[in-house]
Amino acid sequence: MRAIVPDTSQSCDVGVDRCGYRPASLEEIRERMAATPAVPEEIRLGRAMEAGGEE
Repeated sequence: MRAIVPDTSQSCDVGVDRCGYRPASLEEIRERMAATPAVPEEIRLGRAMEAGGEE
């Protein structure tokens, strides 16, 4: 599922095809994740269930 699943605040694709065909540094990975406000679906749904509702 590489390059299909969008980056989120908890994960990102660090394959060389997404990083200019070179290894990504830990700093670059952290910057990408910090710049992506999207929360993964499973966390969003879990929070909704804890709050007593569904999303």
